[in-house]
Amino acid sequence: MNGWRMRVPSKKSAATSGTTGCPWRRATKADAGAVEAFLRSRESRAAGLIARLLSEGRLRIPSPLGPSGLWIREEVGGFDAGHGAEGRAGAEGRVGVEARASAEGRAGAIQAAVLGLSGGLWFVQLPEGGRNAAGLALALEEASRKPGFGAPPKPLSVIGPASSVAAFEGALGLSAAHRVDYILMERGAWGSPSAAPLSEAKVPLSLWKASPADLDELLPLQEAYEKEEVITPLRGFDAESCRSFLARNLAAELIVGARLAPGAGASRVDRGGDGPRGALPAGRAIGKAATNARAFTLDQIGGVFVEPGFRGRGVARAMMAFLLGSTAKEGRGASLFVKKGNTPALVLYERLGFAPIDDFRASYHLPR
Repeated sequence: MNGWRMRVPSKKSAATSGTTGCPWRRATKADAGAVEAFLRSRESRAAGLIARLLSEGRLRIPSPLGPSGLWIREEVGGFDAGHGAEGRAGAEGRVGVEARASAEGRAGAIQAAVLGLSGGLWFVQLPEGGRNAAGLALALEEASRKPGFGAPPKPLSVIGPASSVAAFEGALGLSAAHRVDYILMERGAWGSPSAAPLSEAKVPLSLWKASPADLDELLPLQEAYEKEEVITPLRGFDAESCRSFLARNLAAELIVGARLAPGAGASRVDRGGDGPRGALPAGRAIGKAATNARAFTLDQIGGVFVEPGFRGRGVARAMMAFLLGSTAKEGRGASLFVKKGNTPALVLYERLGFAPIDDFRASYHLPR
């Protein structure tokens, strides 16, 4: 786009892939209802994408004139070229499918969606992999040539279910310079806050809900977390970006901090985090856990970090129990993704009731 060379499928390959014309297009405000229905069906897998569009409980579709954009793949002509449940023309008939779609206020159900943000970050949801991706490269290439419209951003990082990321990169002829594979896990909401598991840490702690006033106290933990978990061979640590990110999240997300609390009881955990800040025991912060994407009915959790010297002593479990208990008050579930091979984290999350549901991936690309 803007000179970005992509592998655009030939007409012959498009025909053999099961598409008629190009089923991909840029979403508009009129698509908000259909987009929401699709994303709700994949909420745990699409929490990051949802959070970028959700504002005051409503999806805000990016303007086609701006640098960011949402592209959607619809059923072609009310059914998907004879494939799947929506393509059973013999059972329901094309007229019946179109009538049902019309009654639901849309031309066709959305089957896939990709969101490109101005900085080059793409969130991808392609449930059927390569078949969903057919025609995407052509749609993006054509969009980049439309005068007066925002050109699709060039991918610098791509995130989503591993199969979706692979399909997106395959359709666009991209080869990742670096990738990180995760396990995506989810947990339903606890029925009531009292059902949240109680955790006894092996160090005296005070747990509290952080606010923007806690920026300077939590910043060293955020810096250490990014240096350990976030930076890649293509992206070094940026102190200014780190501070800005934490400041935004303190204002928009739920962040739990853990301080060392003076006292003789090595197993004591002070759970007075909802009280006045001044009432909390003095001590320095040694850990944090947070939501990093708030979707329709669940929160994606991330940024869980404990200082190395205090690991293996129940601090992470205490923070997670506190955080999940807080989200449970709103009747919300939770999802997260954890690096494959991070056995301690996997064990912790499974004990907290999370279960694996998919492979997840973040891939990184050199500027083109």
